[in-house]
Amino acid sequence: GDYTVEGDWSGASYLLAAGALGLKPVRVEGLRTDSLQGDRAMLGILQRMGARMTMTEDSVTVYPSALHGVELDMGDCPDLVPTVAVLAAFAQGSTRISNVAHLRYKESDRINAPAQELAKAGVVIDQLSDGMLIHGLAGRGNGKPDCPRLPEGVCLSAHNDHRIAMMAAVATTRAAAPVTIRGAESVRKSYPNFWEDYQRLGGMFL
Repeated sequence: GDYTVEGDWSGASYLLAAGALGLKPVRVEGLRTDSLQGDRAMLGILQRMGARMTMTEDSVTVYPSALHGVELDMGDCPDLVPTVAVLAAFAQGSTRISNVAHLRYKESDRINAPAQELAKAGVVIDQLSDGMLIHGLAGRGNGKPDCPRLPEGVCLSAHNDHRIAMMAAVATTRAAAPVTIRGAESVRKSYPNFWEDYQRLGGMFL
């Protein structure tokens, strides 16, 4: 028989986030909005944060949007935390992510790694016992008009973790100069063609 294998919401989450933060919409095809995948939660998170989007039976398009902070229990979708942290960094106000204490014991410490890398853009993240509190635009320590901002010549680390590497890629959507990502090859674990697909979004970023 013939079977249609639905798209991977985990991998798609980075591209959808880039649509919210970039200069032009991003459409990802092959996604079922009625999927049983846990990371389909990205759809609801983007909506709660104020992202504008349109959906068809098998695609989602996310448009550049002014985001705002929210409170999120991400115990059922912990793989999305690094990407949501980037979105929160560029959202108005603060975002609290909870119920993900086990993220410290993944391929990297996925609470400390986003905090460490986003700090390079001036983002203040409080590491909590079960998650993190991200202070976005106009948040604590971010009163400067050019913050968050990745400075010229900055180098981000993937921490030998495929999800942190792709999180770093999303962060570059707001970079005014080239950014180096060390350990970029780690995406091979879950999304071998990620960098080729991400390159197709060229010209959509600041």
